[in-house]
Amino acid sequence: MAIALVAIVAFFFLFSGIYTDYLWFDATGFTTVFSGVVLTQIVLFLVGAVLMVAIAGGNMLLAFRTRPMFGPAMFGGASGADRYRMALDPPTAS
Repeated sequence: MAIALVAIVAFFFLFSGIYTDYLWFDATGFTTVFSGVVLTQIVLFLVGAVLMVAIAGGNMLLAFRTRPMFGPAMFGGASGADRYRMALDPPTAS
């Protein structure tokens, strides 16, 4: 309940700031400037998010493809890491 209340209050403050800016731009007759600024911020956020996903995803893919291929219990007895490796990349039947 507390988290929902905090989220509602945060949304209220965010919306009130945006609405106040809109009212100011509307009063001065420059609503097109306001919408251009808001659209530019949204586009830049999306471009940054796509770039970050591409960089992080590429790094994860590269790390997965270049991981060492250790077999189960290669360094002694079986461990929890071996069970994790088997679940992540099960051996293929030949």
